[in-house]
Amino acid sequence: MKVGMLICSGSGATKNIGDYIQSLVAEVFFDEIDVLVEREALDTYASKEKTILLMNAWYMWHPEHWPPSGDIIPLLTSIHINFASKEKMLQGKGYDFFKNHEPIGCRDYSTLEIFKSKGIDSYFSGCLTLTLGEKFFSKNRSDQFIFVDPYYECISGKTFFSFKNTFVPLIYGIKNFHRIKPLFSVFNYNSKLSFLAPFFRRLERFIQIAAFYRAYSNTFSDSVLFNAKYLTHIIKQNDYPKEKDKLDYARHLLYLYSSCKCLVSSRIHAALPAIGMNTPTIFVTSDFLNESVVLGRNGGRFGGLIDFFNVIKYDNYRLKPSGDLPSFINHETILRNRDNHIDVKRKLFETCENFIKSHFKR
Repeated sequence: MKVGMLICSGSGATKNIGDYIQSLVAEVFFDEIDVLVEREALDTYASKEKTILLMNAWYMWHPEHWPPSGDIIPLLTSIHINFASKEKMLQGKGYDFFKNHEPIGCRDYSTLEIFKSKGIDSYFSGCLTLTLGEKFFSKNRSDQFIFVDPYYECISGKTFFSFKNTFVPLIYGIKNFHRIKPLFSVFNYNSKLSFLAPFFRRLERFIQIAAFYRAYSNTFSDSVLFNAKYLTHIIKQNDYPKEKDKLDYARHLLYLYSSCKCLVSSRIHAALPAIGMNTPTIFVTSDFLNESVVLGRNGGRFGGLIDFFNVIKYDNYRLKPSGDLPSFINHETILRNRDNHIDVKRKLFETCENFIKSHFKR
């Protein structure tokens, strides 16, 4: 019998490395991986030997490729069903596949409701990325904050001439140029308007930095912001042409997350591994992200998971800490995670270990 690792290679110019962070869960439970299994082509997977596969993932861009082939022995836990794919995935052979492998572990409440509405035995499992700290960890913790795609509203293709998203931060940046200048060398910049001439891309970068600082400086000290590491989960495919390259970069990110003083992010696959590593973590959300859930663009990805985090809400171009978080954070601030994910993490371990013992001996 083979051991598989579920991946999603993607076909666009960019890729969310969070998919590969999810993939690395297989390395927590298996010493060796025999084969990479493409998430968007599960029905065509063929092997002379049965392949055991942890199927924790977001499903899926191409529901016509569901259900998986009979050569896969699946553990269906930490599953998220995309709002737009649910009907195709939960009819005919797809429905039968889920019924034959119930109960289904659902990563979020939205997916749980989908399965319950179809009469499929299911439960809230949380996300297997909570277990990554058992393999990917650092013995030393630095004094550095890491910001991974923290949410803020700024210039984009649709709002290029928006007064609040363009001209307000532009004016703010000009007025406060010397205050924000230290961010120019460290701030991660993702161009939304890469088709523009170089001058306008530089202007876009200036506006993004000003918009970020305008929002985050009311909650984080300049010392935190100017000495932080800024990262993104969106990578260029050409920079990481091989699957090994993407997996190596995902491993590198996990080691960074395990060694920092605090992680601030709006990416669940940065925040979930971090709390599983006992790294103090702050999740930044907003009404826009919540509305996206309602509209189906995010498909309810946060339901249940967001309860594990210390949360700051982005509202009206400012941050509003909630719960036990202090209103202002500097390097001396003592930050602690909530502990309501611990039992979920333990149950995920038990589920995976029991599944593996019942199907596979190496």
